Amino acid sequence: MESNSYNILMYSHDTYGLGHIRRTMAIARNLVRPGVNILIVTGSPIAGRYTMPAGVDFVRMPGMIKKTNTVYVPHSIKVDPKIAISIRKTSSPPQPKRSNPISSRRQSADRPQK
Repeated sequence: MESNSYNILMYSHDTYGLGHIRRTMAIARNLVRPGVNILIVTGSPIAGRYTMPAGVDFVRMPGMIKKTNTVYVPHSIKVDPKIAISIRKTSSPPQPKRSNPISSRRQSADRPQK
């Protein structure tokens, strides 16, 4: 992997229709280039039917379907919605660590010189 690569994590909502995943794929296709890696996280059952360009991949977590404005149920697996949500939380990639360059510089400036 290149040292100057960019890793982009995208999330595509997975309720009814194809619009969310199609829009996410269109954005990914326009962002991908040498040195750019894109991972799409989705619950869409059709994500695997799309041709992924080089540099783009996806992870499918259990899909959820919106029944009402406040109720979502699992799409394929027949488990309690709370269990499906728990699986979705544990299957999500870890959040990247964020650094604050200004804070880091300030801390190093406060250290005594050797």
